[in-house]
Amino acid sequence: MVGDFLKKRLLAVVSGLIAVICMSGLAAGSASAAPRVALGGGAGIIINNSSVCTLTAIGHDSAGRLVGLTAAHCAETGDAVRAEKAAGSGVIGQVTSSNKYWDYAVIRFDPAKVEAQRNYRGLTLGGFGPQPAFGQNACKAGRTTGTNCGVVWGTDPESPTFTLNQSCSNHGDSGAPVVVDNKLVGLLNGGRIFKNIGGTGLNFDIECNDPGNPVHVPTLSTGIGYILKDLNGLNIVGSGFRLI
Repeated sequence: MVGDFLKKRLLAVVSGLIAVICMSGLAAGSASAAPRVALGGGAGIIINNSSVCTLTAIGHDSAGRLVGLTAAHCAETGDAVRAEKAAGSGVIGQVTSSNKYWDYAVIRFDPAKVEAQRNYRGLTLGGFGPQPAFGQNACKAGRTTGTNCGVVWGTDPESPTFTLNQSCSNHGDSGAPVVVDNKLVGLLNGGRIFKNIGGTGLNFDIECNDPGNPVHVPTLSTGIGYILKDLNGLNIVGSGFRLI
């Protein structure tokens, strides 16, 4: 009987230890699970540990994958993507395609690491809008110069698929969402430099370092409609893109 009693006590102790170990393991696993990184249009992203640009928008494609857009001149296919505000979280996505003609790139994000937000730091993307017309007010949200607005001058004289407006942008703002009335209308490519104006040999190439100073080159942006049309015809990651 004593032997049986000791065996039962031993089994009870072993069972208790196993339970404690299992619970400790669960607690450790829960504690080590990193919180997801919040991302939305206007967020700064680090690409391939070498360039910092801006996320245009985030959403899902027709296959339900979590994807985003940025400027192609920032990213090459296969590049790793990190969040600028949470670089310590490691790689959160990868560039799956980069279209140099339209200057847009597609990023596939890991939904276990990214919390997609429709309203990010005060910017709400409430859908897609048409290419803005002359005289309208368009705003952009970039990681470098923030959110600011300017008059639309119309389409670029060399390509009607690109729009010019007088918002401020600088290095790192590439990929920023261009918005009219909370509708995404374009992807920011950069500043538009005018060379040899009127055959005079003069250039207009003043960068914008202060959004409060209106004297600077206008921004150039690809119309979102052209990007979506191109992307939807390719049947790749990102095709059928819709906002979160």
